[in-house]
Amino acid sequence: MINLEDKIFRYFQESIEITMHIGEKFTQEIISAVDIISSSLLSDGTIFTYGENEASIVSNFISTRLTTGCSMDRPPFKCLNINQISSFNTHSRLLSSHSKKSDVLVTIFNKDMSDDIRNLLKIANDSELSVISITAFENKNLSQLELYNKVTINLDGISKSALILAEIEISRCMCSLIEEIIFGV
Repeated sequence: MINLEDKIFRYFQESIEITMHIGEKFTQEIISAVDIISSSLLSDGTIFTYGENEASIVSNFISTRLTTGCSMDRPPFKCLNINQISSFNTHSRLLSSHSKKSDVLVTIFNKDMSDDIRNLLKIANDSELSVISITAFENKNLSQLELYNKVTINLDGISKSALILAEIEISRCMCSLIEEIIFGV
């Protein structure tokens, strides 16, 4: 007979271990991403988020946290989740027509880099946007791109079942730190 209490305990223990592993392994990348986003927001920049497929949950989480706050009542930061636009052609046109040098594009994708992501990164590069990418595999295409100012958090090796949890925890940490830096909490 399966002991459900033990299974539940192991499940949450694994979540804690994944969170600790991510905190240890990606501290410098998270600090760099927080610095880039904070600087952009303090320069009246906009943060654009885009998550592909199931990672759209994470891009929505980031934009919601940046606009509504994490731990305090505050004015919203300028952030737009471009996943909410109906078609990819509209995503790329929106980024191309509304972005400026002080803006940041945050991409989250868990499969090989699609043409859609590649196109957004090209637009970001042409507009000299900073780029933060959270991805789940070693991607030579991403590492070879000569992006203006980029941070890559590569979660290759995290189990598929824990991937969204890892991305949410990274995003939650980043958004909380950004709020602390800007408001001195």
